[in-house]
Amino acid sequence: MRSSLSLLKIYFFAGQFKIIPPDNPVIGVIGKGVILPCQLQAKTISERLSIQWIFTTNSENIDVSIYDGKNTQNPVTEDKRYQGRTNFFHTEFNKGNVSLYLKNVMVSDKGKYTCSVFFENWYDEVVVELSVAGEWKDRNFLPHSYCVLFLSDKQHLKRKLGKNIVHVHMHAICISEKCNISCLISFIHGSKSSQSHTRANKL
Repeated sequence: MRSSLSLLKIYFFAGQFKIIPPDNPVIGVIGKGVILPCQLQAKTISERLSIQWIFTTNSENIDVSIYDGKNTQNPVTEDKRYQGRTNFFHTEFNKGNVSLYLKNVMVSDKGKYTCSVFFENWYDEVVVELSVAGEWKDRNFLPHSYCVLFLSDKQHLKRKLGKNIVHVHMHAICISEKCNISCLISFIHGSKSSQSHTRANKL
């Protein structure tokens, strides 16, 4: 009888709570901050919930940052490798925002992060994949244009076009974490069309 009641209670909580997976891939730029999204959907959310962010590598699982709502004195614990680099959005817990802010993104941060949420007999988790990018800017010809190289996928180049840019062609050769970037940008200046060809070493 007790086990049946326990199952009923777990089912009751499961109907009330749900973690919404992120809609888009997460991209962090080296040296900047990035939000690892984790949204809890619930009618009411207790401050006594627990949140655990885990980074999974080939050799280990790292407890990046843990929030224990039952520990009112010191609720947050960080792994020493992430000391001072993470923040929770405490004032938004009641809105279900259990995301983690990661400061000063590094190449080694690339990978899969698991957001786990615990509350009484309820538990759920979602995996967030972080891609890490290096940003390169050329201010000589068009201040609002830039090219981004995805270090996690050398074939996947994101191109952001300024309003005057007609075409952007990028080529990158990467060895380890060092990349040589070639960027050919065609753009319109007044009534004339021009091209700018430049190279840069990144990272």
